[in-house]
Amino acid sequence: MPELPGSRGPGDAATGEPGERHPAGAASSGHDGPPGADVSLALTLLATAMLTIGWRLAVRRRYQAHRWVQTTAVVLNAVVVVVWMIRSSW
Repeated sequence: MPELPGSRGPGDAATGEPGERHPAGAASSGHDGPPGADVSLALTLLATAMLTIGWRLAVRRRYQAHRWVQTTAVVLNAVVVVVWMIRSSW
């Protein structure tokens, strides 16, 4: 299959140097981002799912369960944001 114009093929995306597609320490999900990006994404998706579950609990008038699920999800998301911001500023 021919290469598309502007594609660099396997190698370092920043420099265009040939080499490993995903060097040691790179994210395992198929992108060249930092490894913490996978963890951040997974935790953010978990928080999103929890917020959705909490919303459904409120609709069903299960307010105590709604409170615990929503609070846990918001704290989880806040921790992800704070840790990611601190890590990216170093």
